[in-house]
Amino acid sequence: MSSSNDYSPAANTLSIAFDNGNGVGDSIHFTYHGVITEGEAMNLQEDYGYHPAGYGFYGYSVDRSTYPGVTTWNCQRSCD
Repeated sequence: MSSSNDYSPAANTLSIAFDNGNGVGDSIHFTYHGVITEGEAMNLQEDYGYHPAGYGFYGYSVDRSTYPGVTTWNCQRSCD
């Protein structure tokens, strides 16, 4: 999957965890090893097929306590 964004290649720095369900109340948890902006996180989520307009985007957080930092956020498993 290609991206025109300026952040590091996601294959080396992104992990995605899924809840057990597939409903609106179930979440996908994104963890990016590095610091990216909220807009870059939304673009990355969209690159993985979960457009924020349909699946939501919430819980954006940056933890800079370790280098290079960790950016996390969530979206819903379903766009219903």
